[in-house]
This record gives sequence, structure tokens and C-alpha cells, in this order.
Amino acid sequence: MKEKEKLIIETSMKLFANKGFNATSVQEIVEECHISKGAFYLYFKSKDALLFAIMEHYFQMIYTSINEVEHADLPPYEKFQKQLERQLTEISRHKEFIVMQIRENAIPFNEKIESLLMEMKRESYHLYSRRLYEIYGPPIEPYIWDATMMIHGFFHSYLETIILDQIPLDFAYLSTFVLRRMDDMVEGLVKSGDEPVMRKERMETLLHVEKAQLCSLLGEASSKTEDENTRVSLDVIKEELEKEEPRKVVIKGMMANLESDPSLRPLLSALKEYTV
Repeated sequence: MKEKEKLIIETSMKLFANKGFNATSVQEIVEECHISKGAFYLYFKSKDALLFAIMEHYFQMIYTSINEVEHADLPPYEKFQKQLERQLTEISRHKEFIVMQIRENAIPFNEKIESLLMEMKRESYHLYSRRLYEIYGPPIEPYIWDATMMIHGFFHSYLETIILDQIPLDFAYLSTFVLRRMDDMVEGLVKSGDEPVMRKERMETLLHVEKAQLCSLLGEASSKTEDENTRVSLDVIKEELEKEEPRKVVIKGMMANLESDPSLRPLLSALKEYTV
């Protein structure tokens, strides 16, 4: 992302949080950024396009913070606790912006927004299921997606309290508290012998991304990146997916080239089903 583009996004987030999306004009944004309107429209076709870019930027900030813990040499339990704490911290940092979106119903519902929100959900589910399996091992496997949805529900209920009710909570304690409750729930699930509600095939349907949509996302990511190696890897993956029989080994190889870029992790997560 170019510095001027980042400046517009971060300045707009503050203005929208303070004044509201509808009450903030492009003129106010450019004045606050000390740029011309022409410079603004060079990066964003409209305020709606800017809002979408802010959401992407916001998601990437959260994911980058979580990803810093991903490669830390920590036991799975402690790693998950720290990632949940990071997620709470990053979301809370911009809670006024989230409240503005809810209050004004500012998000335009379209295919791009729907795709981004699905990416965010998919990435959360994959993170939670991966960590839960590392902590609890094979006994949790039949219930992995039920446990994933349970912790996801816990997490979002507390987020509503933090963001909408404006109740301050200790994020380190909260993330530890939630994981301890998961210990109790997982023990109960494994002992119960009950049939899981969310079987693997149901989750695969929920998290599936159509090839055409993936190709569109790959093309968009390729057009945005300034790194030539990243662009080549994205283009090769797109070309493979467009074939009648994509070569999994080629896709895997190109995906390995992209893993260092946190902004591409949601896309890589969606691609994984085409490499197994």
C-alpha cells in the first residue's frame, strides 16, 4: 500500500468514527490529509470504495497482529490465548469506527463486501479450529467444528459487550477465561459421545469458495501488489485454477511464495481446498 493511500484510509477512519460516514465529505477528508481531490480520486472512486478499503485495511491490521504470534515458539494453549487477546485489542482500538458502521448502516452490501466478510469468517474459523486441534488433539476431531463455533460465539458475545455496551474488560484475563471454559466444554463433548452437529461436510459447504470467485480475487490481488514475484505467483495460481484440471503441485508451490505476506493469508486459506 502506498503512503498516500494509507494516509487517506487512516485519516478517514478517524473522521468517520468522530463525525459519521454520511456527515463526512470528501472535501473534509482531503483537507485533513492536505491533498487535492484529484489525489483522492486517484486512489478511490468514491466514499463507498474508500469504506471498503478501510474494512480491508482494518482486517489486515487485525490479522497482522495475530500473525506475529503465529510463528512464536509458544505452547499451543499460550499461543491461542495471546492471539485471542491480540484480536480483542485490535478490534477494541477502533470500536468507535465499528459503532459508526452499525449506527449508520454505512456498509453497502454488494458482492465485494460479502466476499470480504466471508473471508474474515473463514479465516477466524480456520484459526480457531487449528488451535483447538493443537491443544486437544485427536479426541476433539469429531467435534472440532462444533467447538470452533462455540468459541466463536463466546468471543463475539463478549465483543458486543465491549463495543456496544462500552464495558471495559481485561483482555488478557478474558481470553484466558474463555479458553478455560473451552477446557470444560471439550471434556464434556468428548465424554458425551453425542453426534456432532457441525460435521466436516457441512463446514466444507459453508467455507467453500467457487473457482470463479477465487480467480476474481487473485486477479484483484495481482493488480494491487507492487512486488513482481508476488504478482507472478498470483497470476500462475489464477491460470492453473482456470484450467479444467488444475495441477495441485503448482498451486502449492506458488502459495509457498506468498505465505510471508499477511494480507494474502485469507486468500491462501480459501485456496487450500484446491490443494488437497
